Amino acid sequence: MALTFSDRFDLRRTYFLIAGIAGIDPARGTIGSAAWAKYLVDFGI
Repeated sequence: MALTFSDRFDLRRTYFLIAGIAGIDPARGTIGSAAWAKYLVDFGI
């Protein structure tokens, strides 16, 4: 929160990358495939 509300940083054009580990149907992708999730099931920092 301190970083977000600090006047020293301009985060208006910042992108956040969220990575996860999950399985994929081999008919739809292979190891290393990138996919967009439709729903978030569980999260944690």
